[in-house]
This record gives sequence, C-alpha cells and structure tokens, in this order.
Amino acid sequence: MVNDAVLDNGNGLFEVVSASTDQIFNELTKEEIDALPAYDGELLIPHGSGALTSHTINKRWNRKNELLGDSAERAAIISAWLGAGEYPAERLLTAWQTFLWHQFHDDLPGTSIAAAYVFTYNDYVIALNMFASELANAVGGVVRTMDTNVEGTPVVVYNPVSYERNDVVAAQLDIKTPYVRVFDGLGNEVPAQISTVNGKTVVKFIAKAAPVSCTVYDVRESDTASPLASNISVSGNVLENQRYIVTIDENGDIASIIDKANDNFELLKSPAQLEIGPDTSTNWPSWELVWTDSLKEPKIVGGTPAFEIVDNGPAVVSVKVTRTFEGSTFEQIISLWDGGQRVDVANTVNWFQRESNLRAAFPLNVSNPNAVFDLGLGAIESGNTDSFPYYQHVVHQWADLTAEDGSYGVSILNDCKYGMDKPNDNTLRLTLIHTPPVPYMPESGQDWQD
Repeated sequence: MVNDAVLDNGNGLFEVVSASTDQIFNELTKEEIDALPAYDGELLIPHGSGALTSHTINKRWNRKNELLGDSAERAAIISAWLGAGEYPAERLLTAWQTFLWHQFHDDLPGTSIAAAYVFTYNDYVIALNMFASELANAVGGVVRTMDTNVEGTPVVVYNPVSYERNDVVAAQLDIKTPYVRVFDGLGNEVPAQISTVNGKTVVKFIAKAAPVSCTVYDVRESDTASPLASNISVSGNVLENQRYIVTIDENGDIASIIDKANDNFELLKSPAQLEIGPDTSTNWPSWELVWTDSLKEPKIVGGTPAFEIVDNGPAVVSVKVTRTFEGSTFEQIISLWDGGQRVDVANTVNWFQRESNLRAAFPLNVSNPNAVFDLGLGAIESGNTDSFPYYQHVVHQWADLTAEDGSYGVSILNDCKYGMDKPNDNTLRLTLIHTPPVPYMPESGQDWQD
C-alpha cells in the first residue's frame, strides 16, 4: 500500500510519497526520460579516492570473504546435487550477512573510527571460518562420492572458478622420501616437487581441473627423481618457463619480461618498481588522496636487496627479494610455473612510513590513452589520470592495457586492492598503501606499524 503525505513547509508545495524503490522510474513519462541528463564515466568522486586503499587489512579480508564465500556456495551446490549433503542455506546466509553488513560508509572504505574495526575484523574472521568450514564439509561430501583408490596418497583438487585451470597446487603432506611423483586420473605424470613452507613439508604440483569441479591426483613418495624433463628454470636473477623469461635487476626490481610466444615481445618499457609518493592529505586524510601529490616525483624503493631461490623444481621456480628502505621492509616472491601464463609476485610489506603512498608501477611497452578496469559486475574503459578530479580508478581484480591497434595487451591482476591510477599512455600503477600524516583518529593506525 502506498501512503501519500503532504510536507508542511508553510505552503504545502511538496508531496512526499512512500513507495517502492522502482516507482519513480516506472512513473516517468517518455518526455521526462528524454529530458534526463546522460552521464558517461566513473561514479568515484575525488573525496573518495583515498577510501579505495585506506586500511589495507580491511580490504584484504573483505576480498577473501567474497572469494571464499563464492567458492563455498559452489561446492555446496555440487555436494547437494550429488546427494552428498544438504545445502547449508542458513549457515551460508549467516556468513554472508556477517561480513557484508560492513560494506557501507564508513566501514569498508576504511574511514571509521578505530573502535569500529574491533567489530569489523572480528566479524571478518568469523565469516571466513564459517565459509571455510562449509567449503571443507561440501568438498568432503563430493570426495566421498568419488573414486580415490590410488597407489599413493589421493589429493583432490577443487577448482571453484568457471573456467578450466592449469595451475600450481600446494598440499601439506607427511612425506618421508626425498622425492615425490604425482599422477593424474589417466596415469599421466605431472611436474611435482617438495617444498618447505613455514617449516611444513608441502608438495607442489601442476594440476589441470575442469570448471567448478573436483579432480583426483595420485601423490606417490619416491626415492628417485621423476624422469620428466623440466620445462622451467631459475638461475640467479633469471626465471624462465615455456612462455616467459623474467629478469630481476640489481635493485631487486623486475627489469624484463619477455614473451617467447609472441616474437620475444618485451612487456616492460622500464623496470616494474615499488614507488613511494607523498601523501599529505589532512582535511579528510582517510578519505582523500591529494591531487598535487600525484604529480610529484616518487621515491623508488631501493636498498641492498637480498636474493634467495625458494623454489627450484619442475613444477615452480621462485626468487625471494628482500629489501629495507627508510625503515620499512619489502619482501617479494616472484614465481613462474610449468605451463604458466602469468608472472606471480607475492608482496609482504612491514610498513613504517608516514605521509606516504605506496604504489606498484608497471611501465609497459604497449600504449593507449585508455585502459579497461574491472568493476566486479562489469568493466569500464577509462583514460589517463593526468588531470583533476579523477586521478584514481576503481579496480577490482584486474586492469588491462591493450595497444591502440590491438596488437598486444597486458593485464595486471590483484588479490585485495581497489585503487589504481594511469599517469600516462603506457603506465598502470596499483595503489597499495595509503598512509596520510594524521589519520581520521590518531589511534586508528591507518596501516603503519607502531
């Protein structure tokens, strides 16, 4: 039922209608619709540019909940469809509600007072545990319907995404032998190796899995190495697989990525670097990035890098680069794997910078005044952020810069960031940490270490 009321402002000119959200649109006439202004562009306003990055752990746990929740939903559907268990609708709904209610102003933007995040972080962890529990229960139900009778130890690989994947799997297992050999369901051996992660023995192997599926692999202990020829290598500061050759320079930066599958095309115009720009926002420090700060020359994260090869096997090769710069520590693990079509970089930053904005800059050998930015439920093509007011793009899981002639493109993927700028035709910069001189509340931290 729709209730009409007259707002008494002295002359009764305003009518207030209590209605459904779509009534105003349904009642618009064609003439009124034709008279509406058209807007083509992003909805982000300058006042919200810093909110894309404020409180990095907040953004990370939000993204992890989104991805884990989706994975748990899909696994639960498979399990229910197979008759392996009832769909846990109430528990999944509770988990979604527990973290989604934090997706509002000011919570997810990272602009709440410190006391609010006591509740936020608690809810994020509760939701993560609930999703993880339901994911394990659902996949366990699916596994009980599968043939896992193998010679060694069966490892079931769950692929939650809607396309076929060929990727690295890491499984913590109790291995007593110096080597391990892994086989797929057809008896074909796949590249595999033993690694140590946080003091635990982990088997890493290459797995192929159909969309939204569970696939059984056979992990066998062995006293001898696999006869498979290795297609990947690491030597000093150079990593190589079938697709790429990655070179790390003496500063610890990725200086070259050569695409062997496309006439040895060099992806980078200059080294991909970690930059620290000024962050002088004081009026609305957690909300805003200052436009003039983006125009100033950044400092490049330097120091004397320590190099360590942390993976060197037929499945994956990795180099860890550790640097200390102006009191902060930066650890990057750069990896390639057999058959991989990505270069992975895992960043761990112990951050002590103030009045600083940390960015990952990718100067590319493709040029276009526009790039495409993922918005979660779609994508938007936007231009360079070289003029006020729009100098941060909203980006969810990826951004793509493709040459104007369409000859080549490069995508930058991320697992928990939401802000990116494009200072010129060939550069994308992912905003990592936003630390203004004085956060909204002094005790709120705003990502620095005390």
